[in-house]
Parts: sequence; structure tokens; C-alpha cells
Amino acid sequence: MDQDARFARLCGEHFWRVMRITDGINTTSGRLLTPVASKSGYLRVCLQKNDKQLNKSVHRLVALHHIPNLENKPQVNHKDGNKQHNDIDNLEWVTRSENMRHAFDNGLTVAPKGEEHYKSFLSDDQIASIRLRYFNGDSQAQLANEFEIGHEAMSAIVHGTTWKHLPVLPWRKRITHSSVKGVTKHACGKWQAQTYINGKTKYLGMFDTEMEAANVVAQSNTAALPQAA
Repeated sequence: MDQDARFARLCGEHFWRVMRITDGINTTSGRLLTPVASKSGYLRVCLQKNDKQLNKSVHRLVALHHIPNLENKPQVNHKDGNKQHNDIDNLEWVTRSENMRHAFDNGLTVAPKGEEHYKSFLSDDQIASIRLRYFNGDSQAQLANEFEIGHEAMSAIVHGTTWKHLPVLPWRKRITHSSVKGVTKHACGKWQAQTYINGKTKYLGMFDTEMEAANVVAQSNTAALPQAA
């Protein structure tokens, strides 16, 4: 049972009733309560009887007493976006996601970005580090494995498709000087080694010389060959 309803039941179902919807609540004593705007902009009143009291939002009390909530939705939305417009026709029961979508669609709030997004598990600093390391030679596969995210997600990060509010480093150039398949030279001066096994790329590391990278590729290819019976 909702906290509003529990308090109403405790004090008697006729303890309060909404009289002037935009002004406040009229109790059984006939006193009109004066609402106070909260820091978030919603009007609130303090309901009390004897030693029991509850500070509640006017719009929620209006909805609780006058708007059927057949789907048992948890939040009350102001249709016109005005937090102090508490007429019945301007209120509706909504889910959390419906409330957020209404706010985004009507410009009432800005969608959270980056680390502030509820689905994000990477920080802005980590994204900046990923992009710098990619520019300096680390492969997408290596970074994806280290940060435990998918390869498509990593590609979107380093190319700026996601996390657009953070700067993207200039596209790095790869210059291939080796005749060995799987060995490439990065702009940072190091040589990357990787192999292709069963259609998948396997990152083997970065090396100071072309010979080191080629040897690692050769060893990996040899190890992948079927062993003789």
C-alpha cells in the first residue's frame, strides 16, 4: 500500500480531501493548508492529525483521490510540464520510463550523457584513456577485452559514434611496411602483431621491431596448425 494511502487509512478516510486543487488541502477542521514549493518546484503540504504527520506533494494527493490508477503506475505526471499546475485534467498516472520520456520529448530535462547515464559502467576518464591508448597504438580488440565490452561498442567509442560529448583524437594512420601478414606499423612507431584464426582476429601485442612482431605471428600460426598423430 502506498504511503499516502497508509496515512489516510490511519487517520480516517475522510481526514483530508482536495478542495481547491491548485491551492492546497482542506482537512476536516475546515482549514485550508497553504502549499510550499519544494526545491524541485513541486507544491507540498504537511498533513497532520494528533502526533501523526506527513509531508506530501499536492499533485500526488490530487491523483490519489481523483484519478483512477487501474494499472497501478507509481508516478504522477504534469501533462503541460508545469509542476505547479495541479488540476485534475493536467495530471496522469505514469511509469518511471513514461515520465522520463515525456520530460525528454517536451524539453523539460536534458538526457544524461556519458557516465551520468544510468546504463553506463565506464567513466568519462576511462573513455578519454581508451581513445588516447587507441591513438597510441593499442588495438580495439585489446581494449575491448581489457574493459570487458563488445567489439562493436569499442569501435563506437574510439570513432566517436558514442560518448559524443568527449573529444575524439584525430584518426591515426597505419603504415604497413612488412610482407608478413598480420604485422603493421602504427604512427607511434611500434609494430602490431595479430593473426586470423577461424575467421577471427587475435591480437598478439605491440613490439619495438618488425622482426619481433613477425616472429610472434609465426609462432602463433605454427601453434594453431593441427598436430600430427
